[in-house]
Amino acid sequence: MLSRGHRIRDFIKEWIVPAGAIIAVVAALFAGSRYILNAELSEITHNIETIQRDLATANNEIGKANARIDKTNDKIDHLLEQTFQRLLQGVVGIPKKELKGRVEASRQLIEIAKAEGIRLNPSLISAHGERIMDVSEKSPAVWSVAEQLLSYRTFLNAELPQLPGNLKLTTKRSEYRESVTLILDPKHPEWHAPFEILYAGGYTTPEKSARLERLDNPQPGASGLAFFVIDGLSTDTIVLDGEYMKNVIIRNANVSYRGGPVVLENVYFVNCTFSSFRPTPNSRQLGKALFASVSTTFRTARRISRLKTPAILMRGETGAQAERNESTMNT
Repeated sequence: MLSRGHRIRDFIKEWIVPAGAIIAVVAALFAGSRYILNAELSEITHNIETIQRDLATANNEIGKANARIDKTNDKIDHLLEQTFQRLLQGVVGIPKKELKGRVEASRQLIEIAKAEGIRLNPSLISAHGERIMDVSEKSPAVWSVAEQLLSYRTFLNAELPQLPGNLKLTTKRSEYRESVTLILDPKHPEWHAPFEILYAGGYTTPEKSARLERLDNPQPGASGLAFFVIDGLSTDTIVLDGEYMKNVIIRNANVSYRGGPVVLENVYFVNCTFSSFRPTPNSRQLGKALFASVSTTFRTARRISRLKTPAILMRGETGAQAERNESTMNT
């Protein structure tokens, strides 16, 4: 029979020594895992710090770039202001050659700003635009600058906060028939969709609903829609003469106005080109309204008359169908 001392030694040999070895192995594994984990965490931390430094550098560079852009815009604003002041100073009675040079300098500055996507001060553009509208009455040569400024003003409108925010597309439920008057581009006689009309902003009451119709062909009912959106899809020209537009957004389109009857209520022009504006008293008043606000409300007092102008087509909805229309307005 083994003594008590032998039994203790045997227990230690059988259990304690192997357990100690296991504990040592586990400890070594834990230490190794901890070392690896710490190394990985250190690398991740280093990577995060590197990314943070890169972002800080990038933000700094973006800030510098934005500062340079702002500085450039300020320089062009200042140069444009000086050019317009020179253009409008003593414009009546100066030699035609000198006036032509002033007009060309103004047009080039606006063209550069739009081509490069430079967003000049809208207030500056509006102020000079309204002054040019006044000066053009006695100096028609500056009218081309007025048209170009109007186009640039609508380019600025694209990112201004005054534009309607909720333009979710809506399905039309009423029998209201919208219509738009066009001048087709003779350079493209082939069939094409000149524009697209979208219904947006949800539904509203009859008295608040959008309208898009001819003054000489008023629709009996309401559209029930918050907005009509006209997207230009071609080089054809949308004619404002003879139109009644309410809660309408016209985007990326050529626009013409010859001074005839028109009613505009809360109409937005975004990135449009005004290349067919005839310099009439009504055109100057409409131009001032366009410069004064992102949303245009304007109404002429003239009555509608009928003249034959077969070059104008009436198109409805997406422009898929066209019919000759010989009605137009007095100029």
